[in-house]
Amino acid sequence: MKFETSTGRGGPASSGCFRVLPEGPGLDGFELEFTSRGVGAPLLLVHGGLLTGWFDLLSREPALSERYRLISYHRPGYGRSSLPPGPVSIGDQSRCCLALMQHLGLEAAHVVGHSIGGCIALQLALDAPDAVTSLALLEPPVLTAVSDRAGARVIGEAGQRWQLGDAGGAIDLFMKGVVDPGYQKFFEDVWPDGVQELVRGAKTFFEIDQPSVQGWKFSAQEASRVTQPVLLVVGDGSDRVNPIRSQVQRSLLEWLPKAESFTLPDSTHLLPLQNPSVLARALVHFYGRTDA
Repeated sequence: MKFETSTGRGGPASSGCFRVLPEGPGLDGFELEFTSRGVGAPLLLVHGGLLTGWFDLLSREPALSERYRLISYHRPGYGRSSLPPGPVSIGDQSRCCLALMQHLGLEAAHVVGHSIGGCIALQLALDAPDAVTSLALLEPPVLTAVSDRAGARVIGEAGQRWQLGDAGGAIDLFMKGVVDPGYQKFFEDVWPDGVQELVRGAKTFFEIDQPSVQGWKFSAQEASRVTQPVLLVVGDGSDRVNPIRSQVQRSLLEWLPKAESFTLPDSTHLLPLQNPSVLARALVHFYGRTDA
């Protein structure tokens, strides 16, 4: 991919889009929507699938917002970011991250990735190690790190429902079987916009995100090249929903040279929305030791 900016870089509080020019005949450029707020060390947030607002509540936590420059963007196909006609690999997603950093004039940043965003963050650390100060990975679905594929079977069944035109059934099966069985009540009580976001993000999730995660390879060999400090965050209730969470956690702790684990209380895969204050404090504590 080649990248070309179409707006100014923006200051401590800015938003906009920048133009991305993929290589290859017949491919039109597309735009990525971003937001940058605050001052301090840059912290790049890479959201997971289905929802654009995974980090909405976390980014409002004073522990982070008063100390760091928080940068978020909508990945290709989400929000107002457009989507190129061809497949978007994890490598392409990584290049989008790097292009955004270059667009904003950032040499390096702390990177927080939730779910597939964690896979993208790991790939960014491989592709551009000097651009990544640290990684905080919130339950990345590193499928090459697990042996029990129960969660993958649920995803496969949800994908089949999507292909058959049952969008509501596909979303519900995935959310209950992989994320949190009580997601609907959580959205009703805490984040009413969540249900509509699920509907808007479903096409990108099932047709772009899932194939890219399934095709992404990350092993102990690649992990040995990730030398930045890494915080691996898992919800204390996640394993009861999807057992791959603890398997991935154990493998990455073994594979990554500088990894440590943090279990977020009262949370499942919804963790950045469920317990943002405790997560924010854990990140600040991690960064305090990383920056020392």
